[in-house]
Amino acid sequence: MAEQPRFREWVVNEAVEGFLRQKAGEAARLQWFFDLQANTAEGKCKVSNLCGFDPTQQTVKWEADAPLKFDYTSPDLSQQRFISTYGGVRPDFQFWVPGAKKQVLVECKGEEYQSKKHLYHAQRYFNYLSDHGLTGAVVYLVPPEYEKQWMKVAEGLTAREGVRYGVICWDSDFLRTLRFDLVGVLSKLVQESTNLLQEALKEI
Repeated sequence: MAEQPRFREWVVNEAVEGFLRQKAGEAARLQWFFDLQANTAEGKCKVSNLCGFDPTQQTVKWEADAPLKFDYTSPDLSQQRFISTYGGVRPDFQFWVPGAKKQVLVECKGEEYQSKKHLYHAQRYFNYLSDHGLTGAVVYLVPPEYEKQWMKVAEGLTAREGVRYGVICWDSDFLRTLRFDLVGVLSKLVQESTNLLQEALKEI
């Protein structure tokens, strides 16, 4: 069996964003994500079941690489505290139901889990959802070889009511769905590198 290609996390991240942003079959693409299987402490379950909402039943909005948003309706969280605690925090993806207190934060990681390095950031995501009175989930998207390691995050987290944790593996089936988007991301990288090389050669 051929070894699965090893992609850097930013490549997978950009491919997922490119896939979801395409207008053709937009609803089906969003549903694809919510139908993905996430590994949880209780076993496998769909992302839609993990977070408690589904694009087939209600409108779902999303953003990529965007800062967390301050909720002016949260009486227990001042804007100053929000900025000091969550300012600069940008999950790779945020999915939410407009007008409802439901949200999913997704982070893409292509490296081994290290509790000293990563647990603090995972806990901030949980705290953010809890501080805003939100239910939903925090999900990590990782390569197969690190899936079990990233499940250890749940062991160190301070649990928050209504907020669950899961890990999605970017296995061969996942990457096959994104194959054209992966090619697009890598082709763009090659073109940019070629342009830089050409510019550098002009100076020689």
